[in-house]
Amino acid sequence: MSEIWIEIKNYEGFYMISNLGNVKALPRCVNGSLRKERILKQKIHRDGYCMVTLQKDKKRNYILVHRLVASHFIENKYNKPCVNHIDGNKSNNYFQNLEWATVKENSNHAVSLGLCPHSVGETNIKSKLKNSDIINIRKNWDGLYPYNQYDLSIKYKVSKSNIAKILKKETWKHI
Repeated sequence: MSEIWIEIKNYEGFYMISNLGNVKALPRCVNGSLRKERILKQKIHRDGYCMVTLQKDKKRNYILVHRLVASHFIENKYNKPCVNHIDGNKSNNYFQNLEWATVKENSNHAVSLGLCPHSVGETNIKSKLKNSDIINIRKNWDGLYPYNQYDLSIKYKVSKSNIAKILKKETWKHI
């Protein structure tokens, strides 16, 4: 695989990005001294993505490398907002490892790779109910006890609409 370099948009004459995810500063004169061409060091963003600092007109911009690679080497014909790492490795910014995605596609991909475990039911930190509560709600509604949705919502301290979604299996589908 050969490395292909393209000048970075809005930084022409200053920086280039490669299809392998490298960023280089081009040679130029700064404050009377000549700076040589060099590959920039990449830092790790707090979210785990590689980033570089680009400077022009005395302004510094911190830019994520995967977004630079995607915007310069991958067509975004559907105007999707996110860049997804196909292998799930945030430091692999090779252009063939990247794809444009929607927020939902990106999130579902992370869940499918196990990078962002999708917590459901009582494992969800925001859950007010336990698995056993769901079983009891459905059992109570099935006629074993004379409860209506309003009574169940009061008993379990959730909204009536939550009870309705549980009963229709729109939520808590895994139980």
